[in-house]
Amino acid sequence: MQFAEQIIDGNGRYKIYVIDLLGPIVDEASGGNIMRRGSAQISARYFEIIAQRIRNDQNARGVFLRINSPGGMATASEALYTELNLIRQKIPIFAYADGICASGSYMAALGANKIFAQPSAWIGSIGVIMQKFDLSEGLAKIGIKAETIKSAPLKDAFSQFRSMDEAEREYLQGLLDHTFERFKSLVRANREIASEGEAFSAKVFHAQEAKALGLIDGIGTIYQTKAAFLRYLKERYPNIPLDRYSWVKLLPKQSRFSNLLGALEMKTNLFPEINAVSLMLANPGPWYIWMP
Repeated sequence: MQFAEQIIDGNGRYKIYVIDLLGPIVDEASGGNIMRRGSAQISARYFEIIAQRIRNDQNARGVFLRINSPGGMATASEALYTELNLIRQKIPIFAYADGICASGSYMAALGANKIFAQPSAWIGSIGVIMQKFDLSEGLAKIGIKAETIKSAPLKDAFSQFRSMDEAEREYLQGLLDHTFERFKSLVRANREIASEGEAFSAKVFHAQEAKALGLIDGIGTIYQTKAAFLRYLKERYPNIPLDRYSWVKLLPKQSRFSNLLGALEMKTNLFPEINAVSLMLANPGPWYIWMP
């Protein structure tokens, strides 16, 4: 995939890449695309392409991550964290919670050197969730009954056509607990938490609470956070004057044909905003996501 660079501020040689994480985090199969026009999702697969481009840019000196996301799929969220952690090994990253930075998007933010938040932002929701419908009673009313042939008792443990028994619930809870431990281990590795009992309660916190718990490093406007990032870069790269930086976004290069398809898609897509519940039902499994 080819990208064009859009300079949003400055005109220097050295680049600060600006990445917006907006909406639920999904894998490529779910139709999300971090660069896709009109998309309300973040695609982990496209993020990997962008991250590789940034890591290979010899003039890259920083990444500014702007987040407004409730989180998303567990594996996709960790994929974002992994890519950001790889970038962090080469250049600094500042994350900015510009609204909601919850669950999987907070996991992604753990890949940054520093996390700042807007004064009214909500941060946290460190936890895991799985949800399903029990459609058995509704289907029975219209005369439909599911029949299942399986090789082992737990093969259809997450079936939507019947209620869950205790053995299945215990089995799935064990999987969920293991995934939760993974989340907590990443928080412990990257943050100094004042109270794990509170931080790992799956609650979201306002910015002042999040800072007191050690979930974030500071509170301020986006302009204050960018200024703090420039000061951080000055310490990291003392020989680079601040006027030698450019703030840059990556945009996918569009052919005339893809532009036409994009226009048609925008006209025919009656429901561009896919909510978290719909995504979870269409993609069963563990989710690091805040469910208001």
